[in-house]
Amino acid sequence: STLSIADQVNHAKSIFPQKPGHARWNLVISHMKRRKINRNCFDFFVQGQTLKCRLSDELVGRIYKGCPLIGCANHKNLINGQFLQVKDWTDVQVILQDIESQETLNIAHDDLQFCRLGWSMTYQQSQGRSLKEKTLIHDTSHRFFTSAHLSLGISRGTDKTLLDLA
Repeated sequence: STLSIADQVNHAKSIFPQKPGHARWNLVISHMKRRKINRNCFDFFVQGQTLKCRLSDELVGRIYKGCPLIGCANHKNLINGQFLQVKDWTDVQVILQDIESQETLNIAHDDLQFCRLGWSMTYQQSQGRSLKEKTLIHDTSHRFFTSAHLSLGISRGTDKTLLDLA
């Protein structure tokens, strides 16, 4: 017999209990929740001087040095799904670092509209990725949460001690 999704989730939660603190990566079902988590993480992690900018579908309207971003369109040097971090900025451009390749990108301030905050992503967006920092699997009681979401979320982590289920 196969376990119900509720039993699968309970079993996974016993193996990967949620630990205190913010996760670097948050996997969610809906874009609305993704935006909410990104906003909460931004408010928690923001530090130092900020640069006013326009990000795709995000409400914060600013970034800071160290701020994680995800490319959300292929545009000039940006790639959809690219994991980025703000290194610095000048009056006309923002200096980003690709988290995976470590390459540096210089983009115009206006090109930030092709990025969004990078703490949260949908399960679909995480496919094929390895998440090497604390990862929290959200929406385990959501009506659309399935065994496939659970399997996908668990398989993204590279270290079981850094994986939590909400």
